[in-house]
Amino acid sequence: MVILDHYIQLWLQYAKGKELGEKIEISLQDISKTLYCTDRNSKFTIKKLEEIQWISWLPGRGRGNRSKIAFLQDPALLIYEKGKELVKQGEIKSGKTFIQTYEEYFPCILEQFQTWIDTLFGYHIEQSPKGRIDVLRLNMRISPIICLDPMYVTLRSECHIVKHVCDTLVHYNEMTNEIEPRLAFYWEYNHTHKIWTFYLRKGVYFHNQKPFTANDVKYTFKRFLSTKDNPYRWMLQDIEKIHIVDEYTIEIHLQTENELFLHILGGEHCSIIPESQEKENEQYILNGTGPFKLVKNDDALLILEVNPLYFRERPFLDRIELWYSQDISSYSGYEVLLGSLHHDRKGVQKETSQLEANVTYITLNTKKQGPMQNVTFRQALKQIINGMQILNDLKGERGEVATNLLLGKTIEIKKESSIKELLEISGYRGETLYLYTFQDQDHVEDSHWVQRECAKYGIKIELSFLDVHELLTLRTIQEADLIHDSATISEHAELSYLYLLLTTNSFLHQHSSFNLNEKLKHVFKEQNRSVRMQLLGETEEELLECIHIIPLYRNYMTIHTHEGIQNVAINSQGWINFYHIWFKYLHNVTR
Repeated sequence: MVILDHYIQLWLQYAKGKELGEKIEISLQDISKTLYCTDRNSKFTIKKLEEIQWISWLPGRGRGNRSKIAFLQDPALLIYEKGKELVKQGEIKSGKTFIQTYEEYFPCILEQFQTWIDTLFGYHIEQSPKGRIDVLRLNMRISPIICLDPMYVTLRSECHIVKHVCDTLVHYNEMTNEIEPRLAFYWEYNHTHKIWTFYLRKGVYFHNQKPFTANDVKYTFKRFLSTKDNPYRWMLQDIEKIHIVDEYTIEIHLQTENELFLHILGGEHCSIIPESQEKENEQYILNGTGPFKLVKNDDALLILEVNPLYFRERPFLDRIELWYSQDISSYSGYEVLLGSLHHDRKGVQKETSQLEANVTYITLNTKKQGPMQNVTFRQALKQIINGMQILNDLKGERGEVATNLLLGKTIEIKKESSIKELLEISGYRGETLYLYTFQDQDHVEDSHWVQRECAKYGIKIELSFLDVHELLTLRTIQEADLIHDSATISEHAELSYLYLLLTTNSFLHQHSSFNLNEKLKHVFKEQNRSVRMQLLGETEEELLECIHIIPLYRNYMTIHTHEGIQNVAINSQGWINFYHIWFKYLHNVTR
């Protein structure tokens, strides 16, 4: 890049406004002065530029005869090509930064680069020495996915990648509400429902070519239970003993019957990992048996490649690239994929909207000493933080007021006149409350709205917009008075709600003064799903009535579907299942 920078500096100084190839009189000393270097280094630069045929150089002979230089390459084109080269090498941010460095001198170059970047995203058919490769490349305007250890994944993006890289013993089918085989092809239990025997598939390999056996299952679950800071330990807390019968048979003994045990084993947090873990730069490397293998994940790019030896049907896609490039492209997320594939604008498109099951909410820290422990004060906050008013004021994708997360009843919002009365009764004396949330735009907008509305009644709110992993630390959660978040309500509603109530780094779990573990212990022993849902609903109603949580709204998600895309659907986590998606052949799909 140094030689290119030298060429551009010389061109700007001596050739700007002149024709390519035009001979320009110059001295060696002129070049040294422009490049801030010695004459010796200038001679080296001239020689290098000649070798790569960017200039022609005619040295001056004799006293008074100046040298002549001719610039042979358009510097804007060289900058453009170098930017492209950096991007193709995975240096995405460096590529755009490099282009922006020269934007002042070549105003059109950024727009040209941006147009090229946009052509990269969407579905492409590429060629390699091994033949055709079907690639899906997406510009994800999210923070880089850092945590990919199944035991710790919390964010929707993290969970989604783990589901594609790893497998579980069993799988919950949300369409049929049935448990299906995965790594275990058959299972049975004794008459007390406390001893479960799983029969494992033969011929399954991890991505590092290690064969899958019962040892890996035992290792995964032992690690899960022995790790003290695992926020999901409650999921397997009923396991008393794990016994390997043989290489492909394993018994799991429970302390007590658990009617949700199979459902829990199908969660991505219980993904099976190999007994021998690998690390790179002290970082855990995700290695599973799933349909895709993780081949790269840094602060710019995540790449999944197909697992050709997958024990189920092979995916259609060969490679998936998620670019954490923020504003590098005018397209984001699935816009290219679901819209026009960017390259084919002739196909039929349909637009459908669906209301997300996920609920945006605010938790109130009833454990922390201060105003929040007063139920009357919380009643005042409940009336101030009005979901309907947020929708009316902020609009956007906010679609419907949420009065509950799962099953709870609607709580009537009283007239404004009662808010001042409640605050007076509560004894609030102007203490500052701390609201913490994520840095995403919708969280920021909602939090500023809450701050403004509370200020109308003399309630002081200080806002903090934190990095994901800082916000998820127990110390941070416990020091916050309020936390703004969005609850993922997946197709498996029971587990979604249990995640929210029992996971130790869940905001509601940490903020509620209820003993939620005690309240929910009967849920696991109930055979009837309807009764389990009723028990969960009763817990939610109590949380709502005591105002430990304030539901706000559900978002609308609009999908533009192109006729060439098959089996595409947005799940509850806002992601596409890459395993099922495929593309019909259409003319001009790729360039």
